[in-house]
Amino acid sequence: MNAIIPDGSVALKLQENQRKVKNSELFNILDGFEKIILKGGPDVSDYGNITNSLDGLHDAMYREENGLSVKKIDIDLLKSLKSKYREFFYDVSSMQGLALAKPHGYAGDFEIIERIYGHNVSQRDEFIKWDKFFHTADAVSAVRNRSKIILDYIAAENPKSVFSVGCGSGQDIRKAVYNSPDTTFTLLDNDAKAIERAKCNLHGFDDRVSFVQRNAIRTKFDDYNVSLIWSAGLFDYLNDRVAIALLKRLHAGLANDGKVFIGNFAKGQTSRSYMELVGEWFLIHRTPDEMKNLLEMAGYKNIKVRSDETGVNLFAIGEK
Repeated sequence: MNAIIPDGSVALKLQENQRKVKNSELFNILDGFEKIILKGGPDVSDYGNITNSLDGLHDAMYREENGLSVKKIDIDLLKSLKSKYREFFYDVSSMQGLALAKPHGYAGDFEIIERIYGHNVSQRDEFIKWDKFFHTADAVSAVRNRSKIILDYIAAENPKSVFSVGCGSGQDIRKAVYNSPDTTFTLLDNDAKAIERAKCNLHGFDDRVSFVQRNAIRTKFDDYNVSLIWSAGLFDYLNDRVAIALLKRLHAGLANDGKVFIGNFAKGQTSRSYMELVGEWFLIHRTPDEMKNLLEMAGYKNIKVRSDETGVNLFAIGEK
């Protein structure tokens, strides 16, 4: 009878056995990760195992709710590992250390995005292999792809004016500025340090490029009347309510034939476990239909959704 409907004591034993199996699996995952730390970082042959292990750990810790990872359980073994190797996890000379330490106070700051564009690798021997692993992630390639996507779009559409919202250091728009002599650009970011860096990166284009240091969500765009509003890396930090409210504000800033062009990481993207477990870099992931719905709710028409070549970064384009 107990084999079919366990009594209390048998049920508790089953739960205890399941917990032990789960903890054993988690221990093996983190033990393997520690061994790679101790040997000086992953070789190319380790990449698949690291990704698979982190995916398993992520599935154990999180569930998805409205595109965002919500914690199911805390795993003390992971906390212990980060505490034991604190310098390894938090040293800002490495890519993953910069992501986790967040020296500018928020995830995905202008500095790490700029390092991604520059393929930066730490000069410290113990981080070199990890940084090389970091740069092979699909999410990292997707960030770099933004530059070509907006460059090609501006070359094809030739807008009179472009407004970059959440511009960071301006790396994504830089080539477009260089190659579009008839287009004016306005770059907005809430972070004063990001604006200063963007000014350095776009030095020499003062006649066509202006900068605004302001919170996008609190900005009135009514007086701008621009041809194209571009925002590559902001909306995956905004829930639906805030995203729609901002899209409505952007709508008011467009010329009559203007368009909005926004990016968002896709659900199912392959770098999520590494980003969230190691870098504690959390985004709201969306599907193409969910992105289309945001623009529809904000009053846009003729909406199209595309992705970059990795499939990680989705882009929604809507007309006023």
